[in-house]
Amino acid sequence: SVAESGEEQDKALQPIAQEVINAFTASVGTLLALRQGAGACLLKELRDAGGQLAEAVDALGAAVGTPNMAVCAGKALDRGAHLERMPAHNRAAIRRRFLESLGQLGDASRELQEVLRKDPCADDDDDDKSF
Repeated sequence: SVAESGEEQDKALQPIAQEVINAFTASVGTLLALRQGAGACLLKELRDAGGQLAEAVDALGAAVGTPNMAVCAGKALDRGAHLERMPAHNRAAIRRRFLESLGQLGDASRELQEVLRKDPCADDDDDDKSF
């Protein structure tokens, strides 16, 4: 019957669920340990990584037994992999933020150059009309 099949599925998922809980608990413990002596950049990295991992694990728990479970499991694994690549020291976190900012600045500069190359005098007429 359907009820028996649901119970069998629940029993089959119990060991996997326990592994997910253990891994999540270990991850949170690691994040908390890294928090000691962390500067502002590293604290933000820790907060972001922990929050995203918690959201992914929560979504996975809500998706158990649904067709969306595989997608949610993939997202949780991705967040776990992100946690592994996260900087563990203040200097690395600062460097990462700095490089992200430089990348954004470079993107903005390229966009500005593209706009200026298209028509450098296009906005001159608009300025005259406002007075």
